[in-house]
Amino acid sequence: MKPNSDVRSFLVALVPDRLVNPPANEANPILDALVELGFGLVQLPPATLAAARAAIAIDYALDQLEDYAANGYRTIWFASTATAADAELSAAIRAACERRGFTAMEAIDLGTASPGDAARIDPLLRAFARSAAA
Repeated sequence: MKPNSDVRSFLVALVPDRLVNPPANEANPILDALVELGFGLVQLPPATLAAARAAIAIDYALDQLEDYAANGYRTIWFASTATAADAELSAAIRAACERRGFTAMEAIDLGTASPGDAARIDPLLRAFARSAAA
């Protein structure tokens, strides 16, 4: 449990590259909300990265998230199926979590939503943050 003097949120999100680096001139209220709520971010590689290289990046990201979870952080993953490459990356993350037995990470499925489509995501994100603070 976090000490009273610790101001960290103890929230970490695994986020797709397209959420951190949206298309030019596209609003990004999901990223804005993550920052506002004090989430730490672990960024995934671009979904178009070659599968072998993506697997290395996924393992590295999951190493970090497992360590955070073991030290009292709540972890959440923004899964995406916006493109075929996003869906493949999400499947690889699910498989890696299963292989490791890493079950501490909750998921929000972005589906095909763009970073600017926060109406469905924002309430889920805020509920997650409130539950972590309790």
